[in-house]
Amino acid sequence: MLQGVHPSVKAAETHKVLRASLGPTLEAAGFTRDTGSAAGWRRAETDGTLLLKTQLSQSNWDPHTGGKFTIELQFGAAATPRDGHRRRVGGYVSDDERQKWLRIRNSVAARAHKPSPAFPSAFPASLAPTFLQNFEPMTVLHPSSDLWFPYLSADDVSAWGAFLAGMLPRAVELFLVEARRRATAARSQQPRSKSDE
Repeated sequence: MLQGVHPSVKAAETHKVLRASLGPTLEAAGFTRDTGSAAGWRRAETDGTLLLKTQLSQSNWDPHTGGKFTIELQFGAAATPRDGHRRRVGGYVSDDERQKWLRIRNSVAARAHKPSPAFPSAFPASLAPTFLQNFEPMTVLHPSSDLWFPYLSADDVSAWGAFLAGMLPRAVELFLVEARRRATAARSQQPRSKSDE
């Protein structure tokens, strides 16, 4: 391994840590493990099914910046909702939680292995600044940000798991209110059939 370059945290280990970190909180909230997902849960509602899924970045593992994952919520009328309302948890983070996210994220960024100055030249000029932001501290997390959880080690994944365990119960309920409101609005816009008149 190159000096300073982080060894890979395998997807299986990431999922294992997330299951251990999130499982007790989600099970207490009525969720059960979704057997179709490496680290996903589901909960039956009277009007549909709620899914919570962890998603690893498609770019997988970078030896300099590590890996990252996000959490997506999905709700639909079917047992396995495919076209129901879905949203990532970043939309439900409170001001206090944004500050906690920044502290964890900046801790990871401070330990990331910044490459040599020549390395970013391998990127298109428009992408190099975006890549280099991974190594800089952030001071603001905008409410509209697409929230990802970066990690360099299993301990980082565990820290994110503790963060998420604290915020997910409230986020789930806010998401359900939003999903049901949208479903009601969609039904009200459907044309009425003659049998309804």
